[in-house]
Amino acid sequence: MANKVQFGLSNVYFALLQIDEETGAITFGTPWKQPGAVNMTLDIAGSSTPFYADNIAYFTATSNAGYTGTLEMAIFDKKFRTDVLGDVLGSDNVMIENNTAQSKEVAMMYQIEGDEKAVRNLLYRVKFERGNETHATTADTVEPQTTTLNMTASAMPDTGNIKVATTEETAAALYDGWFDKVYVPTATPETPGA
Repeated sequence: MANKVQFGLSNVYFALLQIDEETGAITFGTPWKQPGAVNMTLDIAGSSTPFYADNIAYFTATSNAGYTGTLEMAIFDKKFRTDVLGDVLGSDNVMIENNTAQSKEVAMMYQIEGDEKAVRNLLYRVKFERGNETHATTADTVEPQTTTLNMTASAMPDTGNIKVATTEETAAALYDGWFDKVYVPTATPETPGA
């Protein structure tokens, strides 16, 4: 049975994306879990341009440029900061942020709960930007502070795929092993209307 509602964000995993400079072949590293998921927003990037003829919107051209958004976590750990954001862990175990550091692209996997079954998602090419930090003094109650990073999710250059998600018909072995490695479809279906 299909979900009627969705709620909750959990099981956020990242896998480094590597592009071979000579062949252009894309591979992914082993996914690792980043605990502490709080909130994520994904806003569509792209456009819709109507063409008018016969006094109506005769044809509408659309483009899908992926998503822009934010990821809010309780804290981004040392592995994420060094492997993704490009911070350097110095010899004295001090984290160094340098103005020349470049963030790396990653695949991002995550889970959204449903009333019947959780849906497991994958964004193929995600690039993170540094986010704002806010810290506040402790008063009569303790309220944890979070970190939010801006993100852009783009299409794979070889397939055009941006995002995939499990369905209620997804095979159990694929569903259960979703976070073990980055899912790559065996074939890309034809674009509707192509």
